[in-house]
Amino acid sequence: MKRLRRLAIGFAVLVGVLALIVVAAEAMLHNSGAKKLAEVTGVTDAAEPGWRIDDIMAARQATQPPAGANTAPVVLSLHAANDTEAWKHIAQSDDAVGYGGFAVNTTPEFARVIWLMQAHHVAKGVNDAAVEQLLSKEFLKQAGGFYQLTIAENPYATLLPHVQKAREVAYWLALDSRYAALAGHPDRGIRAARAQLVAGRSIGDEPFLISQLVRIACANNAAQSALQVLAWGKPQDGLAELQAEFRTEADFPWLLTGLRGERAIVDKAFADFEAGKLKFRDVRAMVGGSNDNPLEALGAQLYKGLLPGDHAKSLEMLNAYIAAAKLPPHQQLAAFQAIPLPPRPPEEFRYIITSLLLPACQKVTQASLRARAQLLAASTAIACERFRMANGRWPNSLNEIPKSMLPEVPTDPCDGLPLRYQELPDGIAVYSVGVGVELESARQRRRQEGDPLAELGIGWKLWNPEKRGIPIAY
Repeated sequence: MKRLRRLAIGFAVLVGVLALIVVAAEAMLHNSGAKKLAEVTGVTDAAEPGWRIDDIMAARQATQPPAGANTAPVVLSLHAANDTEAWKHIAQSDDAVGYGGFAVNTTPEFARVIWLMQAHHVAKGVNDAAVEQLLSKEFLKQAGGFYQLTIAENPYATLLPHVQKAREVAYWLALDSRYAALAGHPDRGIRAARAQLVAGRSIGDEPFLISQLVRIACANNAAQSALQVLAWGKPQDGLAELQAEFRTEADFPWLLTGLRGERAIVDKAFADFEAGKLKFRDVRAMVGGSNDNPLEALGAQLYKGLLPGDHAKSLEMLNAYIAAAKLPPHQQLAAFQAIPLPPRPPEEFRYIITSLLLPACQKVTQASLRARAQLLAASTAIACERFRMANGRWPNSLNEIPKSMLPEVPTDPCDGLPLRYQELPDGIAVYSVGVGVELESARQRRRQEGDPLAELGIGWKLWNPEKRGIPIAY
């Protein structure tokens, strides 16, 4: 009995000693991490005052466009005019829209035309006044929009339903653009393509990467719509305006805007967790994990000593990403690739939350550069079309286009050289080399789907006028 008592006392002492060691180690790690966090925070404060989420939201609120220049309410009004089933039907019409990422000069086969007509008919229930306002020349001149946002206590639980609505409205406008072009109204098709830009720009400078990725998608689709109209017809009106707006949208800092927001959101999540405002189940919800594992909850409690250092690592990584996003476009991807990712378990356990929350920045960078290349090529291709309309021929080079039509030859965001221009037997091509922003598997898919520029790079083809709108051969 005495032996058991001695063993129990010895075990209790051992547990107590181990607990003291754990507490001491946790305190040491916490103090070390807090010191590093203060250092990184100080550097960030000095470089970019107002970088925290409350400051970003306040600045955004102060610069929202006036009511008459805000495109967001019209986008929401158009969306609200259709029911859920109608939007589902529109979203399923990708066969008719043909979102392969390129334009073709052959008209769709009969089945696709019928599908396009049906989808467009379903969408005719939208508010006609909202449609006409969205397509009016006066409204299309508006620079952007603004949706009210409320950042949730858990910032990763912030709801963004308007982003999907803007995407769906842009999708409907893609249908309208193609329907108009096939119906012999290419000017209306160009206006609808331009309105797709309006739908995307209504998202404005929202501090979420997902919001900026949707804005990119809307812009890409607008470029495809416009070049598809030019592949099927010869619009006369609105080309100069659309060319300028593609160029302006290409310059919008989607990546930088999203990364600054992500940094602020990650900072808030860490700060709230350290202060006890967020619980372990909230952090698990950020990455889609379960909330009911007691061992994980215990691990999170023990992990609190590492939180300041993990927080510092997140800010350090995102600061490096933001610095890379400020570089000239053709230097960005290499800079992102040079940033080492933090080691993950089981190699390293200090940066678990950073590893979970850090966005896939290299992929987002590729998407941003690819979109910039597509928009610059689209803008330049429209300048070539305007030159052809004025002179009855294609330019011999991009440098031949007057500055009144093309103020400057854009720089390829992939290599820093001027965009490429090539005369073809049946038209021209304007393109970026696409190095580093497109996987070979994606290019192989483009070859299989018949993209005329698959072997050249990322960009657009314009056909000679007599080669446009050719009926598909059966």
